[in-house]
Order: sequence, then C-alpha cells, then structure tokens
Amino acid sequence: MNKTLFTLCLMVGVVSSINLSGIFQNIKNKPFALVCSAVSSNPSIANGILTKLNEALAKGDGDQKFPLSIQYLSNTANQNKFKAGGDQCQDFFNGLLDQFKQDLPQNSKPATDVKDKFIQFLKNKIEALKAFFN
Repeated sequence: MNKTLFTLCLMVGVVSSINLSGIFQNIKNKPFALVCSAVSSNPSIANGILTKLNEALAKGDGDQKFPLSIQYLSNTANQNKFKAGGDQCQDFFNGLLDQFKQDLPQNSKPATDVKDKFIQFLKNKIEALKAFFN
C-alpha cells in the first residue's frame, strides 16, 4: 500500500515538474506573455497600459530619451497589435524592443541586455506593470 502511494506521488510530482518547467521556460522566453494574456482576457485595460507606456517613454530615463519607441507606440497599427493580445501582442513588444534598442546608446545593445533594460525600465516607471515581471 505505501509503495503504491509513493509511486503515485512520485509520478504526479514528475509530471507536475515537467509541466511547470515548461510554463516557466515559456515565461522566461516570452516575458511579455503575462501582459499579453491579461490584455486578451481584459481588453479594457489595454488603453490604460498604452497610456502609461507612452508617459514613461516620454519622460525618459534621466538624459536618455526614447523617440523611436514613442513613434512606434504612437502608430495605430502597432496599438491594435497590442490590443489584440496573444501572438499579435507579443509581436507588438518585439517591435517595441527593436525601437528601444535603437534608442539606447551604441555600447549597450546585446539583445538580452536590451530586453532586461526594457523590463527594468518598465518595472521602475510603471507601477501597475511591476507585478508582471517579478
């Protein structure tokens, strides 16, 4: 009896860890997936998030300004990608990251560094998005 119960628990634990590791890997590879999922399930928050993004980018970060990012964000087609949620929303963030990368000084452009800098920028500037990236 104990051996059967132990085997069952072991199997459930292994299956659970495999499924959870896949979820965590997906979040690591697509850090904006949670934001996109929230927009998909609650489209009314999209405009508020876009407004906060625009305000944060317009304020900049000290001397660093983000004109290409603001231009990208101001484009209606790009806003519609964000509002669509899902993969289109992920495409929106990929495009925004490309512009953010171009806005940064030349000495800080490795792709992972840019993504980390952008996430840190969002966490520091937009309180409502902080929980998505912890």
